[in-house]
Amino acid sequence: MKGVKQHSIFLLAAAVLFCVSRTLYAEDNPRGIFFSDILTWRDCLELTIKNNPQYIIAQKNLETARLNYNLAVNQYTPSANIQYGFQKSNYDILNQQNYWSLTASANQNIFNWEALSNIRIQKENTNQAAAQLQQTSAAVLYGLKQAYLAMLYAQQSVELYKNIYEIRKKSADMIRLQYEGGNESIGNNMRASALAVAANNGIKAAQRNLVVARKNLVAVLGVDIGNTFTLKDTLAPAASKPVDINSAAENTPQIIISKNALQIARLQLSSSKAGILPVLAAGGTWGLQDDKPDLRNASTIWTVSVMLSYPIFSGGITAAKENIDIAKTALEQSEEALKQQYFTTRAQLQAASAALETDIDTIDSNKLLLASAEQMDKEANIQYLAGMMDFQIWQSVEQDLVNYKSAYLTSLYTANLDSASLDNILGTGLEKINE
Repeated sequence: MKGVKQHSIFLLAAAVLFCVSRTLYAEDNPRGIFFSDILTWRDCLELTIKNNPQYIIAQKNLETARLNYNLAVNQYTPSANIQYGFQKSNYDILNQQNYWSLTASANQNIFNWEALSNIRIQKENTNQAAAQLQQTSAAVLYGLKQAYLAMLYAQQSVELYKNIYEIRKKSADMIRLQYEGGNESIGNNMRASALAVAANNGIKAAQRNLVVARKNLVAVLGVDIGNTFTLKDTLAPAASKPVDINSAAENTPQIIISKNALQIARLQLSSSKAGILPVLAAGGTWGLQDDKPDLRNASTIWTVSVMLSYPIFSGGITAAKENIDIAKTALEQSEEALKQQYFTTRAQLQAASAALETDIDTIDSNKLLLASAEQMDKEANIQYLAGMMDFQIWQSVEQDLVNYKSAYLTSLYTANLDSASLDNILGTGLEKINE
């Protein structure tokens, strides 16, 4: 009974410590930063969305664009003021007067082409910022995939070189025994030993590359999660992604951004005509006026005004025409930029799609070649020990095995990189992947 009671107290204390640690963790990690020895792709994706500086900046740019649009709209909403003050007039020296007044005034733009155009421009700027956020999101995701794949490749390279070292070490031991038995030359024995040393150095180089790849991944994540974590995944063959080049290009961020830029240029041309258009505004004032500050015997005062102003040579005799000409030139430049962007995007999509399909074919070829190399190596070992194959031929068969092991891993890495590149051009962003 006493043991059960002690066990219950221990469990209760453990639960309390866990809750306290979770509370402190939440307070110290406002962005949800966690530390783990093993990360999955989902872990890296969530960390990037929460912490990547480039992505956060793009989100803030969109927020700023929306606020600027609201400010532009406010230019066309009524403005109102309440004023309480004192005024002394001495227009007539013999009849000087003091006035206390409390007034409320309101003004409203009825027609102001520049302000109206600015609202539409800021609206399009908001659309532009949204497209730029999508482009940044795709770029950040591409950077994450690059870093993630590079670390996977580095991890598997370490294991690959360990496997190669085992092959080389086993072969070196076998050749040494053959040499000690008088059945092999000293040069071949030295070469087999050297290949084992080179394979061991390959392990060291792969481990150093892994350290670099881990640092590069941390830089993309935007948060320091230590230097000892590993990735849970392994490189796998990339899937084919058939792409309709023309329709896909239409929805890419770079085309959307160019279209927005063209629309902004059109709106700026329209806005440039404000220099030759009138401005119409209305206003009114209502209030109380008295010679005492308490306004007990105040009289009512009010005014109503409608103002039409027309700019004549505002900014110079030819300023209005030159502003319009500048806007026309900017519009023509935007039209040509959009045309060029279509050509560039379609070419990029075609090249990326073709590269991915070629990579998939290469993976299939390397997989078959690796299988054949593994079989040939088994046969070559038997034939060499039986004296039916000389060292040079046997060694070349083993070298093919090593080469195709490396080639297969590299082809997996390259195909996944090219798949990520195609997604980047298509504008696949962090949000879509995280759905």
